Amino acid sequence: MLPFEIENLVDEEAGPPGFLWMDECDPAAVDDRMPDHAGCFGGCGLVLSSAGSQQPAVTLQKRSGKGWGVYADEPLPAGSLLGQYGGEYISNAEAQRRLKEYDTSGGGHALLVLREWLPSGTAAIRLNIDATRRGNLARFFNHSCDGGNLQLLLARHTGCLLPRVVFVTSRAVQQGEELTCPRGAPLPYVN
Repeated sequence: MLPFEIENLVDEEAGPPGFLWMDECDPAAVDDRMPDHAGCFGGCGLVLSSAGSQQPAVTLQKRSGKGWGVYADEPLPAGSLLGQYGGEYISNAEAQRRLKEYDTSGGGHALLVLREWLPSGTAAIRLNIDATRRGNLARFFNHSCDGGNLQLLLARHTGCLLPRVVFVTSRAVQQGEELTCPRGAPLPYVN
């Protein structure tokens, strides 16, 4: 059972069609091509809200003219941790192949490309997380032209090869407000 409600205010779809839900803190969510990352999720230690380990009350809704989005069921204080961006970790070549496929089909995508600069500042590691077909609730946080109410943070966990992208409220969020993030903003670190 998902830890949030799904409401469709437009048509008869029970949820996003063809989408495979994964638990962001479940070792089974890691693709078998990423064995070095398997231990990171089971003991991830992420606290899902600043008030404790309870998932903030949100609803995934489909609204006319907007499509799917995530809405707060209760007021959320600034700094509330909503979770990490879950999806398939894929290679650069696979990301380029999928982007071509998504562009050709015209259906949009949720492929997050992250460049983490090394301390030297002369090179970056590219990380591709594709939540288009398989992911978690964070895949449905829409972009906002006004900067939104969420901040993306780059989180590292001791012993994990790959960083995680987590979403935190950047300001107080009102009940019923859509949770949105800025487009293309740099990601600060959290440890």
